[in-house]
Amino acid sequence: REDAELGREIWTSDGTAAGSRILEDACPGLCSGGGTILASNEHRLVYAAMASEVFRPEAFVAELPWTGAISLFDELRGAPVLDLVYVGDTVLNGPRIYFPAKGRPGDLEPWVSEGTAPTSLQLADIAGPTYGSSSAHGFESMGSSVAFLATDPEFETRMWLTEGTTASTRPVPWNVELCSRPEAKIHALDGKFLHLSCHGILKSVDPGTSLATEVILGIPGDFCTSLDSEIADGSLAVLLGCDSSKKIWRSDGTAAGTSLAFSFPADFFVGPLEPVAGKTLFAGGFLPNLRLYAISADLSGYVPLTPAGVAPDGELAPSQQAIGFFTHADRLWRTDGTPAGTFELNTPSREFVILQAATRSPSGFDLLLATGSSTEEIWSTDSEAFAIQTRASIANYAPPSRDLPLVRAGSRLYAVLPSSIDGPGLWMLEDGSSELRRLHSASSIGLSSFDSDNYGLAGSATSVYFTACDPSHGCEIWTSDGTEVGTVLLQDISPGSESSNPQSFFTSDTELYFLADDNLHSSEVWVLPLNGGPACRADERRLCLESGRFQVSSTWRDFSGRFGDATAVPITGDTGYFWFFAEDNVELILKLIDGEGYNGHHWVYYGALSNVEYTFTVTDSETGAAKRYFNPATRFASSGDITAFGPQGAHA
Repeated sequence: REDAELGREIWTSDGTAAGSRILEDACPGLCSGGGTILASNEHRLVYAAMASEVFRPEAFVAELPWTGAISLFDELRGAPVLDLVYVGDTVLNGPRIYFPAKGRPGDLEPWVSEGTAPTSLQLADIAGPTYGSSSAHGFESMGSSVAFLATDPEFETRMWLTEGTTASTRPVPWNVELCSRPEAKIHALDGKFLHLSCHGILKSVDPGTSLATEVILGIPGDFCTSLDSEIADGSLAVLLGCDSSKKIWRSDGTAAGTSLAFSFPADFFVGPLEPVAGKTLFAGGFLPNLRLYAISADLSGYVPLTPAGVAPDGELAPSQQAIGFFTHADRLWRTDGTPAGTFELNTPSREFVILQAATRSPSGFDLLLATGSSTEEIWSTDSEAFAIQTRASIANYAPPSRDLPLVRAGSRLYAVLPSSIDGPGLWMLEDGSSELRRLHSASSIGLSSFDSDNYGLAGSATSVYFTACDPSHGCEIWTSDGTEVGTVLLQDISPGSESSNPQSFFTSDTELYFLADDNLHSSEVWVLPLNGGPACRADERRLCLESGRFQVSSTWRDFSGRFGDATAVPITGDTGYFWFFAEDNVELILKLIDGEGYNGHHWVYYGALSNVEYTFTVTDSETGAAKRYFNPATRFASSGDITAFGPQGAHA
């Protein structure tokens, strides 16, 4: 997350503003530590960040309750320093962290740590001082053992094993293949470590004996190159590119458990994979007569679902459902991933038929389709998707440059549809009705309401949330309950006419997450509790005033350019103060007053005992409205704002 005072650092959040905080200011001051997540579980997080402006990437470790992070860098040793090329190879194993790092410039070797700088240890100097780096990478964990790949002074890359000590770190004897696969992986399967070499040779290593056995994949005389390997259905699935064709092999690491799953013909095209009904579908075949195929879940093979020449014109929709839909040559098809369940539906005759979106309904599926040069329609199907019914249509439709969103909230279906007459708008279709009703339009507010590249739309049990604009608030997050009066601005994240441009909406059972820019911190993750949300939660950086309704936080910058978060101290339910440099030196005091009985607003009063630069932010936890107050350096300021928060919060 980017912060004006702290730069770009790793933050943590429990889904509330009060529970969102920086883990550690890795690069103190305005410089940015950045951050790349290396490994994590429910108790521990390991990430890489720049700890200074001299480009020194360090490993940081955070643990529950996520109140801070510790660098593994030891100033006395000047190590370990990470290599950003290999940071993704970090693994967690019990209390230990295994990762590649440098103990001296250019020397990339295996390291282990229990989460602190003193416990961080280089396991071995595999390459030695003469040859520099062993480029340790590909770490994988199983039981108490960890395996990784490294290059020795003879320039031979092999697997190494360790149980977390220098004495237990050992090479695995095997025949070294003279080739290089930087993307090579180690897999843990059934008590063995598996590694696929360049040309279809699978090595299986028993960590107990440190011995390796080889299994040769492929057919003699058919030269193959290893392309990829993944664990699937309890076996290692290996994709080989051979002279004859691409092939899928499966193996458990033994010769008896290794077999050819299936082969693709030499000139066979394979398109993007789509998950439907527990199967993987793809458009493929021999150009130009492509068709739709399904790969079985157990990798036993693939079967054609459609006749030759019949392949989706676009993507299948919806994904991850028991039934998917696609259009081909202006006809609508359905599929359940089987040949018998894949067929053309009785498609109504239209100028053309292009599937834009699909979603589940209580009785089957709802489909949004472009059916003419200026017409958009909503069709519905029964539960088995055998029959089609035209539910509604709009004319003067302006075809967009991208697929359109279609979401359901309760008994209502919502879509963003662009019109060639009065611009895009939010439309709603009630279950049992054939009348599309426009709830929000560009013409009603005099601006283009929807960015064509940002049709943000998400639904909950009762409401829908979307991005729209008006002259007073810019482009912000709106909500609708399906009525015109209930279609309102939800929160003015970037106050005034500037836009926060909410996008990338995602809903959980209780919260809505999205990206927005408040024009102070660049684009950030925001969360909206769908059940009203928790009240303010006080901590050392936050005051909670007026029975926890208002949250207050503050930052400071002194005359030397140093800056930080102010420490909050409550006094009464409505009053608190902040100190900047020492707990016995009060710098800023403030109070919140409920003035609704006087002028309908909540008031903010503050007084300063300091002339350094500071900022404090007051947030209404009930409405999401916020105001920020700034005091420049050298000014002694005290003030009162009796119109700070109106009765409608963000709608004021």
